[in-house]
Amino acid sequence: MGTRSKTSLPTVSGLKQYYSSIIAAKYAECHDWARTRSWVIEENIFDAARIETTSRYVSHLIKMIGTLSDEQLSLLVDGDDSEQIAMLWLGFCKAFPMMGMFAHQVIHEKYVTKDFHLGTEDLWEFFSVKSDEMPELKDIGRNTRSKLQSVVFCNLREAGYLSKDNELQTAALSRRALAYMTFQEQCFFPFQEAC
Repeated sequence: MGTRSKTSLPTVSGLKQYYSSIIAAKYAECHDWARTRSWVIEENIFDAARIETTSRYVSHLIKMIGTLSDEQLSLLVDGDDSEQIAMLWLGFCKAFPMMGMFAHQVIHEKYVTKDFHLGTEDLWEFFSVKSDEMPELKDIGRNTRSKLQSVVFCNLREAGYLSKDNELQTAALSRRALAYMTFQEQCFFPFQEAC
């Protein structure tokens, strides 16, 4: 799926479980992301009024699920709700390395140290620290910051990993999901036994 900039940031909210599983199933039929993308746009599975919206959604989701292994994709197609959600959160963290670092270094670490509150200040403190290593992060504008914050917290809530009161919730990871993930990938989750 190509190289990914460490500072590439997501712009689409939601893990879109239903649509992602349809896209993964179509890819499993043809093993060609370009054909899968064309099919999604032709069929307008998002029922969007504008082709640009469909194109943006499918590009975002393929960027996420295109990072998954064959076994992980099979869980996205045939797994139960918790397994599908876990694979989508994993894909989100892999597609956007900054989000993966945040998940590992902040979300997972807070969880294992029993500091369950995750606020927006945690996200911006993380970015402040990382901007010393990656100066381009200092150029993120107010609108981009607001959108990023919305995406991250929306995805965490959709996954069931963050309550409405901003309390981290244990990720429901099945034996299969854990077996299909590397040690490093397990560290993207609020999950006690992972690392």
